[in-house]
Amino acid sequence: MRRGVLVGLLIALGLGLFVGVFLLAGPGAVWAQVKSLGPWGFAAMLAGDLTAAALWMTSWGILLRSQGIRTPWSGIAGAALSGFAISYITPVAYVGGEPVRAWLISRSAGRPLTAVYATILVDRLLAGLSLVTFAVLGGMLALTGRLIPTPTKIKVAIGLTIVATAVGLGVLSFARNFHWLSRILEFAGRRHPGWRWLNAAAAVTHETENDIHAAFSRHLPRTLLALLLQLMSFLCSYLRPLLFFHFTRGVWFSVRELAVYFNLNAILTTILWLTPAGVGTAEGGRVGILHLVGIAPDGGVAFSLTIRSMELLLVAAGLTYLVQRGLGQLVRTRKTDDLGA
Repeated sequence: MRRGVLVGLLIALGLGLFVGVFLLAGPGAVWAQVKSLGPWGFAAMLAGDLTAAALWMTSWGILLRSQGIRTPWSGIAGAALSGFAISYITPVAYVGGEPVRAWLISRSAGRPLTAVYATILVDRLLAGLSLVTFAVLGGMLALTGRLIPTPTKIKVAIGLTIVATAVGLGVLSFARNFHWLSRILEFAGRRHPGWRWLNAAAAVTHETENDIHAAFSRHLPRTLLALLLQLMSFLCSYLRPLLFFHFTRGVWFSVRELAVYFNLNAILTTILWLTPAGVGTAEGGRVGILHLVGIAPDGGVAFSLTIRSMELLLVAAGLTYLVQRGLGQLVRTRKTDDLGA
């Protein structure tokens, strides 16, 4: 009950922020910006987003195959999109859908969930490495330029340091196979002997950590290839504002301006994506970030709405796949029951 109330409040908060930002920018001005994108501009941005998604799914497919998990590429794409869709519509992005895509692949490939989870954790670590790589490169430009005020530079530097440290420690711990997650669970199990599930969880986690370690040792060449594809995927997303504002305003952002947008947007989506689908917080954050590079609120809102429309296409594809698989399993189960009767 309390969780439902919290989700309801977050939805209301997000919608309230969205309406406020939309009204502040002016509905007419926002719509004019969206129309100025034109069909070719929309097609170029959609192609970039689809390419980014394809590169990410291929990267995960390589990780799955490196662990001996064989499943059709169509199944990998469907599971990835399903996970993305669930994560997208839940608070705290990039978390809620991971069990869904793990379950789909485990069921289709007939492999243990621990092995599939290991590939997902490696996938998230590589995404973090890609983010940090672009953030550090862009940060060198953003923090040395004059586009960001000094107080904001300090906050950006702190945010980038936190993200880079967290990702670095995560990669190091799994690459060296420190088993810190299973050790924590084992310690808690010893402190609470009555909680037997902790020992079972520690054993499962230990197995998953070994699979992750294998990705950074025995399967390192394939892991590096997956990282390269993730970097290329991030690059496609990195170019979104470049394409949008070229088609709508005929301007090209400089590398420094793109660096400012990417770094601040990375912090926004990592830390402040609190409402379901990031509604309100994403629009407000992007308006503020783009204002630093000379874009008025109507342009920022139009850009955010265009991105959201493309993301919703992927969400719709993921939910459709998930519903089809769920209904298909239900139909097969009923047929089996009828034959058994």
